[in-house]
Amino acid sequence: MAEPFKNLINAGTVVEAGLHLHRVWPAFDRARFESLATTGLETLELKARAMLLADALEATLPEDFAQATDVIEASLAPPLPLDARASPCHWARLNANQASAAGRSGRSASSWCAGA
Repeated sequence: MAEPFKNLINAGTVVEAGLHLHRVWPAFDRARFESLATTGLETLELKARAMLLADALEATLPEDFAQATDVIEASLAPPLPLDARASPCHWARLNANQASAAGRSGRSASSWCAGA
């Protein structure tokens, strides 16, 4: 049987979100966020998990909505590079080990898209 969709929001995803938020906003209280967002998380269904996460973000991000959204947006991964057909290019489909090797080779994402 497939794992319930609700399990995509779990303690690990909360920690990952906290790491990325703190990366772009060093004043982010990661410990408080993680505590708020994981208290009782495992007992909740999907919508309640999402609401718990939203409440934790509201409690730990700047009160100013524009500032809070700037922090959230900056914490997201950059857009995937697209090829000429507007499909994610080969570089975007690499697994983590391949992408790491590509980065060490000095090749950029755009060079992988161009096939250089």
